[in-house]
This record gives sequence, C-alpha cells and structure tokens, in this order.
Amino acid sequence: MRESAKGLSLSGLLAGLLAGLALLLGTVGCSSAPAVGEVASQLERQLPGAEFEREFHLRLGRLTLGMVRGLAGWAMPDEDEDLEMLRAVRRIDIGTYRVVSLPSLDDLTLPRRLVAALERSGWSLMVRTRQDGESIWLFVRQDGEGVIRSLYVVALDEVELTMVSLEGRLDRILAEAIADDPSGFAASFGS
Repeated sequence: MRESAKGLSLSGLLAGLLAGLALLLGTVGCSSAPAVGEVASQLERQLPGAEFEREFHLRLGRLTLGMVRGLAGWAMPDEDEDLEMLRAVRRIDIGTYRVVSLPSLDDLTLPRRLVAALERSGWSLMVRTRQDGESIWLFVRQDGEGVIRSLYVVALDEVELTMVSLEGRLDRILAEAIADDPSGFAASFGS
C-alpha cells in the first residue's frame, strides 16, 4: 500500500473521504446505468422467493467525485498514478444487500427481462461465472469507438448481493492495472 508524504495511505484517505462525503451529500449524481436499488428490486420481483435487505449504498456523481479528486490531490500531491486513475472515473454506484431468502443458486440466471432491459440500453454481458457458491455477471457498455466506458457487476451468493457500477475512462484504469501487475492481472482471469 502506498503511503503519501503525510503518512496517509491512499485507500485509507479515500475511504474516509468517501464515507464523509456520502454522509454530507447523500446520493449526489445520477447514473445512466440502472441504479443498484432498482436492480435489486427487479431481482426480487423476477426471482420467485428472492428477498434482499439493503446494507450499504453509495452513489457518487461528477460533482462528488470532483470534490474527492480535489481533496485527494491536496492531501496526496505526490500520488500522480493513483490520482490519474481516480480522475478516470466519472460515476460510482455501489450497493450491498443481505440475502434474506433466495432460490437455489445451482441453476440461477439473471432474469431475462433484466438482461433484455440492460441490452436495450446498450449493455453487453461480457463475463458470467459460477464457482464456490457465487454467481457473477459482468456487463459492459462501449462508446462508438468500441472503448469500454461503463462497467456493471452483479455478484450473488447465499449471503450477499453486491452490485457495482462504474462509468468513465475505464480503458485507462484497465491499462494501469495491467501495467502495474501483468502476471497478477492475467491470474485473476484464470490464465
């Protein structure tokens, strides 16, 4: 973990800033991706027997992220690479839900109506995995040049439903992740 000249770790500072801003500003910003609460509700309606209880939700838009970038730049002026990655993100929407009840995960698929709604909005299912009692779906949306600009992850196991939506210059973040640790990045995809 990197330490700034003032002794603060990037992750510790960002976590504190995000938590503080979330308390002060609530859910500032809108997202062109479906809101995580909307997806959780659709899953409950479309999966008989599914029930989720919200534990955590954080939505940060351009205004809030701009404030976070400004504060992070002031507090950690020597962290150019990390700040550049933060500048690449325009919107973040994260939600975690406790699973109250759920049908069997053995043959679980995302409801067709939900997938169809995402596809009508320009989203494509890129990855679907099932292992160790967890199902993960990764949707992406590309711009006119084929560059990934939006990412939506739905992860579900017997205990928790987690959804993450990111929008921005995700190609920059991906390139940075590969450059920082090529073998680790490849290993995360099972290579």
